[in-house]
Amino acid sequence: MPTELIETLAAGGAWGVLALALLWIQRESARRLDEQGARLDTMQQEHYRERVEVIERLVDSTATLTANVEGMKDQIDAVQTGIAAGLREMRDHYLEQKLKGSND
Repeated sequence: MPTELIETLAAGGAWGVLALALLWIQRESARRLDEQGARLDTMQQEHYRERVEVIERLVDSTATLTANVEGMKDQIDAVQTGIAAGLREMRDHYLEQKLKGSND
């Protein structure tokens, strides 16, 4: 607050002192609100930062899970191919045995 304003208000007697006190309270309240706003901004930024970190971990986990599923899919395909090949061999062997039995 400018010194002239303080001197003028103080010279105004009780009303001037009251006005000075009200101005000081207003200024102090504004300062405290600014401080609280800054703290709230910091807390919100930290909260959003934590959310972003959680989302990034989820993205990484999802990528890992997708890679694992792809690997499992390849393994399942290999097992299915092996089973199909084994069944064809059994069928062929059975048909050979049946034909041999018919020819005897």
